[in-house]
Amino acid sequence: MDTIENSAGESIVDDGVHWLDEHGDYLFSYALARIGDSHQAEDLVQESFLAAVRGKSGFRGESTVRTWLTSILRRKVIDYFRGQRRAEKKIKLSACDLAVDTAEARSDDRIPVDGLQFSNVFDQCLKKLSPAAAEAFVLRIMDGLGTNEVCRTLGISARNLSVRLHRARFALKECLEKNGFHG
Repeated sequence: MDTIENSAGESIVDDGVHWLDEHGDYLFSYALARIGDSHQAEDLVQESFLAAVRGKSGFRGESTVRTWLTSILRRKVIDYFRGQRRAEKKIKLSACDLAVDTAEARSDDRIPVDGLQFSNVFDQCLKKLSPAAAEAFVLRIMDGLGTNEVCRTLGISARNLSVRLHRARFALKECLEKNGFHG
């Protein structure tokens, strides 16, 4: 088992097993929050660990291992969204998907919900976004990347990013309202 040092002079064990034990749950949660599919999130985390083990000689120690692993995973998530976009097919929404139950739409019928219920509904709404809108929203809003970094990562203009974010916010708001979350 080898060790390396980060910029703070901390010794870091660099075997994949230690990294998995130390950072696996965090990385899985990170991927799941962005992808919304537990099987796909597991695959992306595994791919990230494999890439990290293969590329550990490239780790310069300028950050923590968790930050480095998260950046690898972030790139895997971006690649996932790009693949989804390429494979995207136009699907017409059924009338059932577009219908809003009048009982849900009435504000006086709203039932207080906990954060977990909101999180589950939000994840489902995020999955319904187009891959282009979802990747822009995840990178800019959820990951907090700057506009320039998101544009560079996605290969789009700032104007195009603005349009994607507008569409994502509108669709998320509509979906959340459809599911009883009115704001």
